[in-house]
Amino acid sequence: MIQKLINCIVVLNILGLLFLYFDYRNISSDLENVKFQQAGIRKNIDEYANRVDHDISDIREKVSGVEHKISRIEFESRGYLSQDSNVSIEFVPAEREQLDSTFQSDRTYRYSTNQKADKDLCDAFMDGGLAIALSGLSGLYAEKCQ
Repeated sequence: MIQKLINCIVVLNILGLLFLYFDYRNISSDLENVKFQQAGIRKNIDEYANRVDHDISDIREKVSGVEHKISRIEFESRGYLSQDSNVSIEFVPAEREQLDSTFQSDRTYRYSTNQKADKDLCDAFMDGGLAIALSGLSGLYAEKCQ
């Protein structure tokens, strides 16, 4: 009777060890699946980060282009074009305006006559952004730009 009990305990222990072995294999397989999923997630995150970096680069390029256009027509608010645009325009106040920085009355214009200046002014004038600032030059550039 004791021998049967010991044999039964040994058989149960062997069965328990077999269940533990298969359970360990299932856990190991699940762990491998999780590792593959993590690798896929990391790959997706890397691809998304690269797309975001590319989008940010595109946005920076567009902002740079807009900044260049803004600097090119900066004289709308300041009275001159930026140095890199190779256009020299300045508002020259009349005698009575020497102390008046707003130049509200009559003014004369000095501008370069090189082709680059004409092209830049025509581009800006045709874009419509300079219509007010170039009102004194509109007759001259309206003819040249058409």
